[in-house]
Order: sequence, then C-alpha cells, then structure tokens
Amino acid sequence: MNLSTIKLRSMRSWPQGWLLAGAMATSLAGCGGSGGGGETLSGVPAASGCDPSASSAASDCSTLLVGLTDAEGDIISYSVDVEALSLERANGDIVEILPATTRIDFAQLTDLTELVSAVFLPPGNYVGGSIRIDYSAAEIFVEAGGDIVAASPVDDAGGALASVDLRIDLPENDQLVLTRGRAAFLSIDFDLAASHEVDTAFSPPRIMTEPFITAELAPVDEKELRVRGALVEVDLAEQSYDIRVRPWHRRSGDHGPVTVHTTDATTFEFGDQVLVGAEGLAELDNLGQGALTAAFGTLDVSDRSFTAELVLARDGVEGDRLDAVHGNIVARSEDLLTVRGAFGVHRGDRARFHRTVFVQLGPETSVFKVSDREGDYDKDDLSVGQRVVAFGQFDPATVAPDIAPILDATNSRVRMHPTHVSG
Repeated sequence: MNLSTIKLRSMRSWPQGWLLAGAMATSLAGCGGSGGGGETLSGVPAASGCDPSASSAASDCSTLLVGLTDAEGDIISYSVDVEALSLERANGDIVEILPATTRIDFAQLTDLTELVSAVFLPPGNYVGGSIRIDYSAAEIFVEAGGDIVAASPVDDAGGALASVDLRIDLPENDQLVLTRGRAAFLSIDFDLAASHEVDTAFSPPRIMTEPFITAELAPVDEKELRVRGALVEVDLAEQSYDIRVRPWHRRSGDHGPVTVHTTDATTFEFGDQVLVGAEGLAELDNLGQGALTAAFGTLDVSDRSFTAELVLARDGVEGDRLDAVHGNIVARSEDLLTVRGAFGVHRGDRARFHRTVFVQLGPETSVFKVSDREGDYDKDDLSVGQRVVAFGQFDPATVAPDIAPILDATNSRVRMHPTHVSG
C-alpha cells in the first residue's frame, strides 16, 4: 500500500479540480470505521457533544458536504473505487465521512463536482485526514497512437497498484475548524494530468501513478455541482425538496440528506416534458418518495445552501428508466451515429467507459439543445463533432467487454451539449 501526503495550500481561489468538504444543515449519513491516530468514531456518539439522532442535532453539530471532481487532462477514463475518506480531530479521533465505497470516473468530472456525501460532525479542530483509493478493479483508458486504449496503473517501481492512502496534513495555523450550528469548507484537488505519466512502450500502456493532490481552505470560486439522490419530500411553499444522496450512478445507497432549493427560473426536465419553476416542482412532488433526481447548480459559499438551475427526474435521469451514453459524434451514416470516447450508463449494470458506441436514430427520435429547449431541432441537426447524451435501450447482445454497444434511440431522444476542444 502506498502512502502519500497532501499538504495544505492556503489560497483565495479554487483550482479547476477539487474535492469539496463543505457544510449545510443535514442529518447524519451512516459512518464506518477508519484506522489511524486514536479511537475511531462509528457515527457520532452523544458523548462527543453531537448526537445525530437528537432533534437538536442541527444546532449542536457542524455538518459536512463532500464532493469529488478533477482538473482537465489527457486521460479519457479513470474509474476507481474511493474506499474511504476520513478526517482526524486534534484529540486523535478519526471520523469516517464516506458512508460506503463509491466508484467514480474522475475523467468525467472535469466540468462539474459530484456530491458524494453529507454528514454531521462534532465541532472541533480537524488537523488532517486521509483518502483511500482502490485500484484493484480500476478501468483506465488513455489516448495512444491516435487510438483509445486501456492502461495498467503502476507505482513508481512498475508494480501493480492495489490501493493508495493519501494523507491530508493541515498546518497548525490553517486547520479546519467546525463550530456548532455552522459550516466550513475544505477543498482537495485531485489532478489526474499532474499525477500520472503514460508509458506507451508497454502493451498495454502503463500509467505510472503518483497522486498529486493539494488542499485548500476558504475557496471562493464557483463550479457547477451535481446533487443526485432519491426524493424524500417536496416543500412547495419553500420552493425546495429533500433527497437522500446517491452519488455518481449508484443504483442504491444512502449517503446522507440534502435540501435542494429551486427558483421561479429553475428548469425541470422529466424526459420529453419540460416545466419551469413552481409548475416543475409540483410535478416533482407528484412523482412521490423514492423518485431518482439529479440537480445541477451552485453552492452559495456564504450560507452553504444549494440552488438548482436544472433538475432532472423520471426519464431525464441517465440509467434510471432508460440507458444513456455520453460522448462526441465522430461519424454518421444515415441514421446511425458513431460516438467515440463514450461513457455508458446502464440500467442493469454499472456505468462504464466504452471506446465506441453506435446510436440508432429514427423518425420518432426527439432532439433538443441543453441551452435552448424552445428551439426546433430534429435528428438531422446531429452532426460530426457534436457532444451528446443519447437516451434509449442498449442491445443486450452488444454490451459485452470489447464489443461496441448499440443504443436504440429510435423512440427516445438525444440532448445536444456544448462541445469542448482542448490542445
């Protein structure tokens, strides 16, 4: 097992890639043990002065919101399991803040931050912590020789990686201080491009991993945050709804409660049905408890509240009732699209990267642009270079490894997104 150290970098701006540990008024998410330092806290006991089960918890505790993201780089896909994320108090107690192992493709998080957990924590000074990343089932793809190929993660000696513990050290004059009823932020930048070196002399290519991570306090820049989870209840009067966090593309689990605020301008997408403001919130209420949602917006650093600009539900959430694929169109033959560097979200399987996915269009395929839902678009507007999210059903005969899947979107839809170019 490797052990690396993350040093604090005190700055007044956030890098492009960061892991956010902030706070908002929530309830406790389940916590497991984590080794190190002193006694491990299983949850937060009443003896600590913070009892999550008590009605006064919101005023007695500080709360923590945890998100993951990555800076831009040349790695096409980087799926690993984040096994643990913990913080260490000044008295040596270790508090685990990630309820369960969560698989994340960091390469898909260059444009947004993914909320992965929301937990109550006892007030006090937090002097450090650690993150554990498991590489035993990693799926990493890089660009080599003009093609997208799988790469094997290795350490600096060329040995296969199992898991890596990354230590977070906070200097005495810049520690994370949590106080009763208030919130604080800690940001951690996991920069894939700076952390890896690809050696194409091997087959498959080797990707040497030496994690480059920095930690910051008091970030002020904003980056879009995705908050995904199962609906608990809707408050029409307050223009908000509560969820239990279910990060990335998990099909089950409870990573803590979060309140999502909406406005009169919030767009709600329920598949082909699009509503705005109070009308959309009322339709969300009609879906009932347990409906899967995904909201996109920004976190207000002044009061730690999250307000959604876009809310997806029902057929709008990838992998819930429909399969989906993210990627760029690289070729088109009549109504068959070739999507390269594709990320597939499967209803009956985990989300995974595919080098190529074919998308079959039809006369009933609806097409719209994410920034212009009033525009009149059709399948003929889909051209080479366009970045898309296509919904439909994967052909079960084509979802085996190393076979390009076929997504049938003939009776579904395609959402056009802004296309990014880098070099």
